[in-house]
Amino acid sequence: MQSKEKIPLKITIALFIYGGATVALFTNTPGFFYAPVSEYLGIGRGEFSLYYTAQAAVTFVFLLFSGKIINKYHEKLKLILIAAIVSQFIGYGFFANGTALWHWYVGAVFVGAGNAFDAHLLIGILVNNWFKLKGGTILGLVFAFVSVVGAVVSPLVSTLIAVQGFRVAYACIGVCSLVLVLPTVLFLIKYQPQDCGMRPYGEATLEERGVDNLKTSENGGISHAVALKSSSFYLLYFFTYAICCWASFNFAMPGYAASVGFDAVHVGLASTCVMVGGIIGKLSLGVLTDKAGVCRATLIISLLGIIGMLLLVLSPSAPLFFVGAIFFGLALSLTGVMSPAATRDVFGSKDYDTIYSNIATSTWLGTATAIPLYNFVFDFTGSYASGMIAAIVLLVAGFVCLVASKKIASRLPWQRMPFS
Repeated sequence: MQSKEKIPLKITIALFIYGGATVALFTNTPGFFYAPVSEYLGIGRGEFSLYYTAQAAVTFVFLLFSGKIINKYHEKLKLILIAAIVSQFIGYGFFANGTALWHWYVGAVFVGAGNAFDAHLLIGILVNNWFKLKGGTILGLVFAFVSVVGAVVSPLVSTLIAVQGFRVAYACIGVCSLVLVLPTVLFLIKYQPQDCGMRPYGEATLEERGVDNLKTSENGGISHAVALKSSSFYLLYFFTYAICCWASFNFAMPGYAASVGFDAVHVGLASTCVMVGGIIGKLSLGVLTDKAGVCRATLIISLLGIIGMLLLVLSPSAPLFFVGAIFFGLALSLTGVMSPAATRDVFGSKDYDTIYSNIATSTWLGTATAIPLYNFVFDFTGSYASGMIAAIVLLVAGFVCLVASKKIASRLPWQRMPFS
C-alpha cells in the first residue's frame, strides 16, 4: 500500500453502515419469523415463506434495470436511495400490522423494490467505483461487519419475538434501518470519487506499476452487450445462483435447530455461530481474493463450508452442531464477497454497474427458489437433511461453472479504460 494514498474514509464508513442497516437487518432476520407468523396465520412454513419468494421476484425484476438507472442518473443517487429505504420501511409496516397472508405479499412488493437499489448491489457498485486496489479486502471487511451486526441482532430478534411478539420485532427492524440509512445517504454517499474531486483508491499505485495499458479488471473490461451474448455470463450467473441457494439455508437454520431438539436460546446461539463463521469467512475471503484470486479463494472457503454442512447433518447435537454452524457460516461469505468480486474479475470494470445488476438477479432467484424448497422439504419429510445435501451438490457445481466462466471470458474482446 502506498503511503500517499489514503483509504476514502467517508465512503468506507457509508459502506459499513449500509451493510449493517440493510443487508444485516433485511436479509439475515426473515428466518426468525417463519415459525411464529405461520403459526399465527395457521399455515405451514413453506406456504408462508412463499411471500419471500414474491419479494425476491420483485427484486429480480427491478434488478434488470436498477443498475442502468443508478449509472444513468447517478447525480440523483441520494434521491434514489432515499426512495428505496422509504419503500422498505413501508413494507415492514405491512409486516408489523399484518393479519392475513396477503399483507405480507403487499409488503414484499415494497421491500423487494427497495432491495434492488441498495444492499448488495449498491455496495458492489461503490466498491468498484472507489477502489481500484484492495476491493476484495474492503468487501470482506464490510460483509464481516454485516455478520457482526447479524451475530448481535439474531439473538435480540429471537428474544424480542418471544417476549414482545413478531409485530414489535418487525417494527423495530423497519425503524432502525430508516434511522441509520437516511443520514448516511444525505451526508456520506457519493457515486464515484470524481464527484468530489478525488481519484479511486489504488489508481496512482497502478499507474506507478505501469499497468495502465495492460488488460486488467481495474482499467477496462468487457462490454455489457458482449457479456450477455457469452456463455461466460450464464456460467457465472449459475455460480452466483448456486452460492445464494447455499446461503439461503441460513434462513432455515433457526427452524432446523429447533427441529432437532434445541430450545429458543440454543436456536439463537446456532444462528450466532453461523454469523461468527461468516465474520471469519468474509475477512479471510476478502484477503484471499486479493492475494490468490477468485477461483482459489472460492475453492478453499467452499471446502470448509461443505465440512460444516456435513457436521450439521450428521451431528444434530451440541457441541459438534455448533462447530458445524461456524464452518457453514464460513461459506456464507461467498454471496456477499464473491458475487461482486467475481463479476469484476471475470468481466472487468467497464460496464460493471449493468453487468453486476444482471448477475445479482441470480441472488434473488436463488432466494426465491431455495428458501421455500428448504421449508417444503421439511413440511413433507419432517427433516431438512435432503435439502442440505442438495445444497452441497449445487455448491460444487457452482465452483466448476466459475472456473469455466473465467476461462471463456479471457478470450472475449477487452476494452481498455484509461485511468482518470
